[in-house]
Amino acid sequence: MRRFHVLIFSFLAFSLSVMTISVMTRPAHAITINLIYDPEGQDAVDPCAVKFIIEDGVLKAVPQYAACQGPDNTFDNHTPELTQIIEAAAAHWEDIIEDDHAVEIRYWWLSPEKGAPDANVLERDGDGRPTKSRMRISVDLNYFYDSTPEMDEEFDMRPKLFRTTKPVEQTEAFFCDTPPEVLEVGFNGREPQDTNTFDLLTVTLHEMAHALGLAGVDPEICDEDLDLTTENESAICEQDDGPFYHIDPGLVGGSAFSIRAGLRTSGFDCPHLDMGGIVACKPAGEEDTPIENIYDLDSTINGFKVDECGSHQALMWFGPLNQFRARPTATDILALQLAGNWQDIDLPRKYSLASGSWTDPVMWLGNRVPDGGDDVYIVNQLPLFEVTEISVLANGVASNVYVSDENLLQIVGARLDVAELVTVAGPNTMTGPLRPALGPSGGDPPIGTEGPFTTLLVGTNGLLKAIDVTVEDGARFEIITNGFAEIATLKNDGVISGYGTIKIASTLENTRIISADGGTLTIFTPDLDLTTEIPILDLDGPSFCGDPLASIMAIDGDLVFDGIVADPVSAAVTVGDGRSMTFVDGWRQAEKACFPVIAQHRLRFNGGSGEAVIHGFSTLGWRIEVNGIGRFTSPVVFESTALLEIGIGGLEPGLEHDQLRVNQNAQLSGGLALSFTNGFKPGFTDSFVIMTYASRVGEFGTFTISNLEGVSEGGLTLMLVYEATELRLEVGLAGGTPGDANCNGQVISDQGNIHGGIEEAAEFHGFNSVKEFKKAIKKFCEG
Repeated sequence: MRRFHVLIFSFLAFSLSVMTISVMTRPAHAITINLIYDPEGQDAVDPCAVKFIIEDGVLKAVPQYAACQGPDNTFDNHTPELTQIIEAAAAHWEDIIEDDHAVEIRYWWLSPEKGAPDANVLERDGDGRPTKSRMRISVDLNYFYDSTPEMDEEFDMRPKLFRTTKPVEQTEAFFCDTPPEVLEVGFNGREPQDTNTFDLLTVTLHEMAHALGLAGVDPEICDEDLDLTTENESAICEQDDGPFYHIDPGLVGGSAFSIRAGLRTSGFDCPHLDMGGIVACKPAGEEDTPIENIYDLDSTINGFKVDECGSHQALMWFGPLNQFRARPTATDILALQLAGNWQDIDLPRKYSLASGSWTDPVMWLGNRVPDGGDDVYIVNQLPLFEVTEISVLANGVASNVYVSDENLLQIVGARLDVAELVTVAGPNTMTGPLRPALGPSGGDPPIGTEGPFTTLLVGTNGLLKAIDVTVEDGARFEIITNGFAEIATLKNDGVISGYGTIKIASTLENTRIISADGGTLTIFTPDLDLTTEIPILDLDGPSFCGDPLASIMAIDGDLVFDGIVADPVSAAVTVGDGRSMTFVDGWRQAEKACFPVIAQHRLRFNGGSGEAVIHGFSTLGWRIEVNGIGRFTSPVVFESTALLEIGIGGLEPGLEHDQLRVNQNAQLSGGLALSFTNGFKPGFTDSFVIMTYASRVGEFGTFTISNLEGVSEGGLTLMLVYEATELRLEVGLAGGTPGDANCNGQVISDQGNIHGGIEEAAEFHGFNSVKEFKKAIKKFCEG
């Protein structure tokens, strides 16, 4: 394995103690492939046969064939690697064919003079199923010997569906009725590195399919006579060139179609399929150029490169491609079933055919319920915008799950175990070419909390267990009514919402929205004795400054984060009236330097008489906007970069002016920004408690007030008064400072000058007489 996935493997031992994932068990009935290496087979050759060269005047014996070629002409017999890969190919086919049957396959290295790799059926039983076969692997090709052939980490493997093929490909490969749009016609990937090798696993999977029956068949199965008839009806389609495999409609949602066999340019060839259009994609003048040298050239189909044009490469096309891996597709397997007369097949990837229950076989391409080794794809059928809804109402299992096209996967009153990854794909997904040819459903991906969304829903008493879950932009992961999810790594670029519980064993990485709706949404990490990695809740994305669209909301429900929160948090954090957000292990708000758009980077209390509350030790580094009543129940630290914003529109806290309450100690620094709102004009002797606390350390370093028209007109002065348990804004009179010896006379003089006389000043400030006004001034000056 050339690119080792450290994170996945380092997590495996850990995850076993955290979650119980159902694993695939071998079916009671399954084909048994007995492999025998036969170095004496027909046209076999010793891979380490020597040739002689003269080097520096010395005659040397060096390996004659690539199958024994080591570095610098040393001997390195690759027969053990061949055996390992053939055994992996056999295991793959054994998981697909579940007939209670045994096949003996002998294999050996083939002399290069005899041509390319090949395979033949030597004997069949009375039902036409192979019992003895042979495989011969060319000894002189430059192979990639995969040390982990059960995995595909070296290749960007993706499924290709009928609905994404081009018309020319469809004409070449199929006949009669249209196949289901989710019929899998390719499952392959290109090696991104320039290795100039042929994937030996692809070669052996291909040849083993020949050895299992796709190697000369009964004419009634694959011939030119298209006798697709039903009772009282004539043929469904007319005669056409070429042999076909006529697929059982019960396996493909009732469609009656045929897979074309053979390369018509070279005559009928039932062992191969016509689902391999890459040669026809070569531009003029490049017909003899190796495919690997022209992947990026414009193809014969307008708008597609050669690589894109020929992406639907079936395994059972006539040969492998340089630097490509292909595995058996539904198209390959359905043809092999007929060629080998196999009765019981299990497609390795399950595609939804309609809305319904997960445990209903007719919902899936291949008419089989997904098992623990299957990849599951919940995708649309025509019409394009009709949503597919799959409900897990009884326990289900899968290896990977992919939900796309604004569809819904819901787990209600049951459990779904996913051994690896769940992907909830957005409307403009780039993670896989499962999109219909018409393209995405249109528009930019939504970033709010309203749809349409591709949705993964864990509903009433439902349970999801998975290693990884990825929620893309335009997708939603919803937990409701005692729903529970147990996940190692959760990556959210869309929306996580609802009320329920999510257990994170490794990392939550959020770049968009987490929103509690309808109750309490709890996201927690287990208490583990880990020495290498601590589970982390990253609420604003992986970068230092976070993602500017990240938003954490407890508006229609309560949010609880019980675990270590990545430091700092630059997401927009909002708490609604009567709601709370809890950081069990505390949190720190990021400083302002990260973002030019500061509105996205703030803590906002949208409280009223019911208060908006944050539990947990809080360290604040930027904007704290209070609307109504906001409360911290734990100690809070205002750093030097913090800015507390309070609006004053009247005398009553919560209803007319904002107020921040701290149940414990408040350590003050940074700035305080007050503003008079809704046209409110304060009056002399008005007092506003803008903050309460159990104890206090320090003061705000800066203090600003906006909308001061009423203050300046009336000759008022505004003062902050720090008391033991509260911070008040007092409204006094311009002209003097309380406690100064000349305060009283100076205020009277200034007020008279401002209003044109002392009588006019008294009347302006609402006093019945000059005497009452002077008494109030005296009281103000005495402090």
